Amino acid sequence: MMEVLNFSWPQWAIIASVYLIFVRTIRYRRRDMVTRRFPTREAMAAMTVEEASASLFSLPISLFLADHSSLFQTYGIPTISDLLMKTGQLSKPENASKRTADTGAVLSEVKSDPRGRGERRIQGLARMNYMHGLYRKSGKILDDDMLYTLSLLVVEPIKWVKRFDWRPLTDAEMCALGVYWKDTGDAMDISFVKLLPYMKGKPNDGLTWTQAIMAWSENYERETMVPAQSNKELGKHTLDILLRGTPGWMLGAVNHATSAVMETRLRKALMIGDPPQHYFAILDIFLGIRRFLLQHLSPPRPGWLRLEFVTDDQDPDPDTGKYHALHWNDYPWYVKPTFWNRWGPAALLTRLTGGVVPGDPAYLPGGYLAAELGPDSLHGKGEAEMERNRAELRERTRRRIAAGGCPMPFH
Repeated sequence: MMEVLNFSWPQWAIIASVYLIFVRTIRYRRRDMVTRRFPTREAMAAMTVEEASASLFSLPISLFLADHSSLFQTYGIPTISDLLMKTGQLSKPENASKRTADTGAVLSEVKSDPRGRGERRIQGLARMNYMHGLYRKSGKILDDDMLYTLSLLVVEPIKWVKRFDWRPLTDAEMCALGVYWKDTGDAMDISFVKLLPYMKGKPNDGLTWTQAIMAWSENYERETMVPAQSNKELGKHTLDILLRGTPGWMLGAVNHATSAVMETRLRKALMIGDPPQHYFAILDIFLGIRRFLLQHLSPPRPGWLRLEFVTDDQDPDPDTGKYHALHWNDYPWYVKPTFWNRWGPAALLTRLTGGVVPGDPAYLPGGYLAAELGPDSLHGKGEAEMERNRAELRERTRRRIAAGGCPMPFH
C-alpha cells in the first residue's frame, strides 16, 4: 500500500492522464453511439420509433427532472391551472401529491418499454387518453393546451440537459425525441397542423419536427403564459410538496434557490418574486463544478446501476399483481414497504424530518395498475373505453411495425 502512495509526481501524472482519457472516451462513446447510427439527415429520416426509444436512456437524472419541470411549467398557463384548480386535483396538498405521483406513474408506463411498443406503454396511453378524453370532449381541455403539454416533453429535456448536464443533446438525440413524441402524440390523437408553417421547406425528419414544436411552444408561451391567481395557488401547493420536510431555518434559502432554477417568464406567471442575484451566481458555479466532474472525472453509470423510477420488469409484483414506484418525494405513493424503504438511511432521514415512510395504507403500498391511476372519482371507471383504445393502439402499433416503424410523414 505504501509503495502505491510513494509514486513519483510523473507517475501520478500518467495515472491521472490515463484516467481522464478513459472517462472521456467512454463518456463520448456512449454519446456518439446514436450519432454514428444517424450521421446525416437522410439517416435521421429513416429512424424508427423503436430506434428512437432506445436512444433516449442517457442522462437519466436530467431527463427525469425535465419531466417534472414540464409538469410544473404547465401551471403558468391560466387555462390549464384554472381547470386543475376547479377539478380539485391540485387545490390541496394531499390531492396535489397524488396527482403528481399519478402523472409520474403514467409517464413511466408510457416510457417503460425501450422498444416503444410494449403492453405497458399501451396500458399507460389508454389510461391517459381516457382521462384526457373526458375533458377534451367537453371543451375544458383546449387542443392548443394538449399540444403545449406534449411540447414540454420535448422542449424541457433539451433545455434541462443543455443547462444542467455536462453536454447538450446531439441532433440525432433531438431527432429521437421528435420521432418518439410525435408517435406518442399521434397515439393521443393530438393534431400537429399548427406545426406545419414551421416545417415548410425543411427535411422530413424528427429533427425538423422537434425544432418546429420548440418554436411553436415558445410562441405559445409568449402569448399565453401570463400571471393569474390560479397559477399562483397551483404553484404554491406544488412547491409546498416539493419543500415538505425542509427545516424552517432553510426554507427561505431553498425557496430562493428553487426560484433561481425557474425561467423568468414562469416566475412572473406564477407571481413568484425574483431571488437575490447572488443565487444565480451560486447556481452557475454549482452547475459548472458538476459539469466538470461529470465530463472529466465521473464514468457513465453502468447498466446495472441504471436509475429506475418504477419497477421495470414486464411482470407485476407476484404478491400484489401491481407495479411499484421506487422513489418518493413527499408521500410514498405506490412504494413497496420493504425493510430498506422503511428503515434505510433515506427512510431514517425522512422520519427525522417528520416525513412519511412507505407502509401507510393511505398511500397504496400494494402498488398500482395503469388502469387505476388518476383521481379517486375515476377509480374503477373507463374500462370499456380503455379496452377499445387498447385494441386501437395495438393495431396501430402492428401497422407501424409492418410499415417499417417510423411515424412518417412529419409534414
